Amino acid sequence: MGRGFTLLEMLVVVVVLSILLAISVPMFTSMTSPRKSAAVSLKASMEAARALAMREGRDVYVAFTDDTPRESENCYSHWAMFLPDETDLNPNPETRELVAASGWERLPDGVVFALGEDFEVPSGVPLNTVLEAPVRREFPFSLEGGEKELPFLMFNEEGRIQYPQFYDTQFHYLGIVEGMYEKGSGRTMRGMRSGVETGGEYPQADCLHVNLYTGRVRLITE
Repeated sequence: MGRGFTLLEMLVVVVVLSILLAISVPMFTSMTSPRKSAAVSLKASMEAARALAMREGRDVYVAFTDDTPRESENCYSHWAMFLPDETDLNPNPETRELVAASGWERLPDGVVFALGEDFEVPSGVPLNTVLEAPVRREFPFSLEGGEKELPFLMFNEEGRIQYPQFYDTQFHYLGIVEGMYEKGSGRTMRGMRSGVETGGEYPQADCLHVNLYTGRVRLITE
């Protein structure tokens, strides 16, 4: 009959496993690109906004900057959540006063929100990102004060997307691309990351879609 492990032997095994885990986790993390990490973070934010709308029984807005918050390379890279101001009785979701429900979050350096043209899709397949939505409204813009007119998503109390609407698809797309924007034209410099050319016509990109009818978010480039 074999003997069991002693407490000392078990402790040694636990210590060795802890050391191996401490070594492997940073290596695994370093294999994850900033773009992929940003996509996962953005997905979590959208899910949190939907959950907040359903829990509070209130509309929740998520705004995206498509303007330069400061004279830097970080344009097209912030998002934040907002709630209707309870003291404002205006029933129009497009013009009612809003209050911040979160701080402005920022994509990593060298990663920006994408436009539909940044994705190579089959001919005739529509792919419009939120930045290209026809409806915009003003949001408190705490990065430099005042208000800015920004593209946004609005989750209603049922967790669905109420604004904006595209009539040729049941999804809204949120794109994240490795690249930069030229300040003058605001267009993606393809194949760029942190100012270094990586080659290729299309940059490395990830895309999420948000179902208009359920509000659920899925990373479709997994």
